[in-house]
Amino acid sequence: MNMALHCRCLALFVFALLTSGCDDATLNPEDLGASLPVSQAHKLIWTLDKSGYEPFNLIFNREQFFGDDGCNAFGGSYETRNDSIFPGQVSQTLKLCDVKGFPILHLTQPYRIHVASGVLLLFTQQGLFAYKSAVTDSIKDSPVLGNWVLHTSTEPEFSYIQRQALIPKLTVDATRQFKIEWYCVPENPFGCDEISGLFGLGGARIKFYKTGWKNHGDGLGFVERILGCTEYTVESDSLNDESLRLVNPSSGTEFQFFRE
Repeated sequence: MNMALHCRCLALFVFALLTSGCDDATLNPEDLGASLPVSQAHKLIWTLDKSGYEPFNLIFNREQFFGDDGCNAFGGSYETRNDSIFPGQVSQTLKLCDVKGFPILHLTQPYRIHVASGVLLLFTQQGLFAYKSAVTDSIKDSPVLGNWVLHTSTEPEFSYIQRQALIPKLTVDATRQFKIEWYCVPENPFGCDEISGLFGLGGARIKFYKTGWKNHGDGLGFVERILGCTEYTVESDSLNDESLRLVNPSSGTEFQFFRE
């Protein structure tokens, strides 16, 4: 099969799989031809959508993987052999939730993977699972990278954030990591409150995924609403001052940052 025909067949299969909402347990990885290296899936935010369940997020980072089922978080280690994953011990939090999380069983036993553009296929003993991501763009030389300070927002709580000296500072770097700090005042014995994690870009879309935090004061809810934004633009004014605008389409809230 020539390369053009193979790519066309793979694209048609992936489109049919993702639009049907079904898993095809009879498909073999060999049917798809060459996969991208497993490393190409690292630090990308993959999501599995199953009817009746909350979105299930999965991230690979070096020899670790982690994610959440919409309520509880999970994580573990793994070894890679060719295009197969051999998980080590997997742990999961056990919070009581009002939502239904998809089981993590398919991640606890060895499985093979196939990585294509925007799609991560897992061939497991429980069947085929098709994860997808809309934020897999290269971030090299992206204008989003750098240090930003919140300047204004349509969020009703913004005036309170200003009065209490809780102005957030956002850092995004070329390793797909972000950090947002606030409450950087002498009264805070830890220096600043902070949320850190990974981010992805796809066209005008942005997605933040929280992996760590420390919080001892006000402003957490406000900052989490910033991280709930899914659209962005970077603009320059007549003085070449750059601004980053983050938008939450579901609420219509905007946050405008200036480069520090």
